[in-house]
Amino acid sequence: EELGQLLGLAITNARLFSALADRNRQLSLAMATAPVRVFSLDSDLRYTLIEGTGYHSAAQVLGKTDLELLPLADAEPIIAIKRRVIETGVPTRDIIHVNTPTGMRYYDQTIEAVRDASGKIVGLAGASWEVTEQRQLNIKLAEAEAHARRLIEDAPEPYFLRDVHGRCIDINEAACQLFGYSRDELLAHFSGEGIEIVVATDMPRLATALAERQVGSVSVNEWKVRRKDGQLLDIEARVKILADGSQQGFMRDITDRKKAERTGVRLVELEKSHSKRLEMLRRSTLVISSIERLTADGVRSVLQRIVEEARVLSGADYAAIGIGTDPERPFDPW
Repeated sequence: EELGQLLGLAITNARLFSALADRNRQLSLAMATAPVRVFSLDSDLRYTLIEGTGYHSAAQVLGKTDLELLPLADAEPIIAIKRRVIETGVPTRDIIHVNTPTGMRYYDQTIEAVRDASGKIVGLAGASWEVTEQRQLNIKLAEAEAHARRLIEDAPEPYFLRDVHGRCIDINEAACQLFGYSRDELLAHFSGEGIEIVVATDMPRLATALAERQVGSVSVNEWKVRRKDGQLLDIEARVKILADGSQQGFMRDITDRKKAERTGVRLVELEKSHSKRLEMLRRSTLVISSIERLTADGVRSVLQRIVEEARVLSGADYAAIGIGTDPERPFDPW
């Protein structure tokens, strides 16, 4: 009976060891193909375990320090990180880089202290994920954003960008020059705080325009605005609602154009008025030229006709005419 129990225990242990061995083989296979490497080091920072993909093989790494494996410039900052964890026991996560024959490689590395039963730090355990491609994409994205930023900053047209909540997150120098405010002052304004630029009479129309905007829509509107020095300007704003709900806008000063339009309207009105006066003069001249051939009653009739023609052409409700005969006494109809 006792022998049977021992045999049963042995079989159970064998199964457990077999399952553990299978699990270790599966883990090793996963680590060999995954973009992650796990490791452990002793208190002298020598590798005691290494699993996963990497530039060096496990055989090259075990028993060595980073100073023996990497160029000095790459090894020193990595060793400084590990020594800090040994000394403080505080886990850390850092982006490290290693210069290899195929180029610079970047890793997201996490390290924590390993303690014995008494709590003493006896080594380190860690893992690293290669993030070279992500890093390169981030660098390219940052370069593209910087290029776009320069284009916007150097653009001759005033520009602004507001997030989905209406807060202004970007504005260029041309906008500062147009309105006469500093960048910080304009950022506060376009975020709904501090100074007011759009004149009060245009505010209801502005509120309606903001409420009607939808994603993808482009609106072009004219607004009357006030500079910091009090000068009134006419501007045209072209605003597009981006996919994330943010508002991208370009503005231009159309004050001179609006003045020219208003001047053009006045010139047309003056021309019409002048034409009416010329027509009145022409008709009056034709009528008066025949006065010498008329009797007193005829003269009176002609004068009445002149007055009526003048009233009709001028659009007046009443018209009158007076005649003075004494050259020494200026005629005063009143």
